[in-house]
Formats: sequence, C-alpha cells, structure tokens
Amino acid sequence: MVMRHAGKVVKGDKSSYDKKIKELNWRIEQTRRDAVTGIIGAKTYEEAITAKEKFRRTLDGICDDIKNARKGYKGIRPGFVTEVVEKAEEKPIAERKPPRGAKAPTPGRQLLYTVGLLGILLASVGVNVYQAFTIAGLQGELKDKTAIISELTSLAEKQNHTINLLSKNLTEANGRIMRLEKELAEAYSTISSLGKELSETQALTSVLIDKLEAANETISMLQAELDEAHSRNLMLEKELNETYEEMKLLRGRIGELNETIESLYATFNYNLTAKPSRLTAYPDSYTSTTITVEWLGGPSQQVNLTLEWEDGNITVEVTPISGTPAPEQPLTAILTAYVEPQAALKTYYITVVATSQYGLEKTITISIVVQERELPPIG
Repeated sequence: MVMRHAGKVVKGDKSSYDKKIKELNWRIEQTRRDAVTGIIGAKTYEEAITAKEKFRRTLDGICDDIKNARKGYKGIRPGFVTEVVEKAEEKPIAERKPPRGAKAPTPGRQLLYTVGLLGILLASVGVNVYQAFTIAGLQGELKDKTAIISELTSLAEKQNHTINLLSKNLTEANGRIMRLEKELAEAYSTISSLGKELSETQALTSVLIDKLEAANETISMLQAELDEAHSRNLMLEKELNETYEEMKLLRGRIGELNETIESLYATFNYNLTAKPSRLTAYPDSYTSTTITVEWLGGPSQQVNLTLEWEDGNITVEVTPISGTPAPEQPLTAILTAYVEPQAALKTYYITVVATSQYGLEKTITISIVVQERELPPIG
C-alpha cells in the first residue's frame, strides 16, 4: 500500500480526544455495573441472557467509538490519498521473519519499520525531499499513535478483566437462576395449595356471612329487647325508689314492732313439763305421757310444740301441737309413742321443743325404755 500526499496534515484536538476517552471509560464502567445489576437481579434465565447480549452490543458500540476517536485524533485528513498496490511476490510484513538473534519488534517498532520501508519505496520512485520530510513528520505522528495504541491495549485488557468478572457473575447468576426456578416451582406448588385453601376459605366465608347476617338480625331483635328492657329498668328504678321509701317507713314500723316484741318477750314466760318423763314400753306397743305448758307471767302468747328423735324404730306424735296458756289455764297435750316390733331393747330419747309466738323457746327430754315383754305364767 502506498500513500500519496494530496494536502497538509491536520492534527486533532488532544483535549477533545482525552475528554472523549474519559467519557468512553465512564461508559464502559457504567455499562459493566448495569450488566452486573441486570444479571444478578434477573428473575429468569431469559432475562439474564438479554442483559448479557445488551452488554455485548453496548460494548461493541463503545469499541466503534474508540476507533472513530483514534481516526479523529492526529489522523490523516482527506488531504491524503491511499492507493493499494498489489505485489504477488512480496510477503506481508507480519509474515517476515526477523534476523537471527534479533528480538521480535514491538507494535510501535513494527509500525516504524513499515514507515521506513515506505520511505525507501518512495525514494526509489523519485519522491522529492518534501515528500520525505512529510514522511518523517508522519513517523513522529506514528509514535504518538503508538502510545495511543498502548493506551487502548491497556484499556482492552481492563475490558477483558471486566468481561471475565461479568462472566463469573453470569455463572453465579445462572446458578442463582436455577435456584430461583426451583423456588419458583415450589412457589407454584404452594400457590396451588393456597388456591385450594382459598376456595375452602371462601366457601367457609360464605357460610360465616350467612351466619353473620342471621346474627345481625338476632342482634337487632336483642337491641330492640334491650331498649325495651332499658325502659322497663327505668320504670323499675322509679318503682324501686318508691319501694325504698316504703321500706324506710316499714323499717320504722318494724322497729316499733321489735320494741313491742322485746317488751312482750321480756314479760311473757311459761314452764314446760312432762309427766311422766320416763316411760316403759315393749316392742310392737304404744306408750304415752302428758305435756304441760304452764303460764308464768306476761301477756299470753301462742306456744307451738315440735318433736325431735333420731331412731327410726319408734314413731312419736303430740296432740294438740299448739295452744295459748293463760293464768290458771295451762296448755295440756298428749305425747304418744309407738315402738316398732323390730326395735332394739334399749333406751330411746325424744326432745320436746316449745316455741312462743315471739320466740321464747324451751325444751324437755323424754326417755322410753324398751324391754322384753314378760310371758304370763303357765297355769
């Protein structure tokens, strides 16, 4: 390939080039972060693949921008025309072997070597001194481009490192996606179970709603009854207050009656006796005694007689059971006891309790000796 000068060399703006390189570096870092976030945050395998492909497309675009920036900075403007000369017998520079003992040329030296060969080629066809000077200037620019190439190579290494990290993250994301797919399958199973439970719950809820409506109707009825009861309660409170006033009056009256009772109790007195108080009986026989209530003093009051005994083998009664003793007119009652045929031969005790109208109480004890019946003599 032979370059023919058709104008002057126009150098690009280095500050614009540096700014562009910084911008592209920032875009590479931002694209890497977005790719990592997209892959790690992916919920399915398809989302992770999409994030990976998006990163590759963005990275290819950034590489194109880098190439364009390289062409724009100290590049050959339209003033140079490049002509291609094909030589079948000439090998490419990359395939030429270096002399024995010589080190393999670096990319920069290789470019310089290529430019030197171009200079010799131009000189052999009669290129003038001005063209040789121009080639020398291009050699200087080629050194700057070599530095740029070195910088871009370092940047590419960083990008390769970033790609390796992303590949590792992608592998981890794929493992996580597999775990998420397993969890998703379990979640689907759980959702199915929950759907069944939801259906049962909805059916139960329908039944509960019917019961709730019935309960609301019952509550409404109870509320009406409660209101009615509240009205009755107000009336009862009013009646209770009136009753309380009547009770106050009755308490006063009771107090007066108690005073009267106490006075009567303090003055009325009587005496209780039984003759005889010791009885003898046989099995399957009756026996009796006389109970006397004798007035001792005070206004006469009615006296009630009651009997108490423990053994069921005897039956006891008194007649009459009440009366009013008066001066020289005692109350007389007959106590009759029946001894059952199976009654044991022992002494039985009967308690006679006398209680006056206003509570004066007195007691006596009657004993019944049950013995064996004597047989009549044989004549």
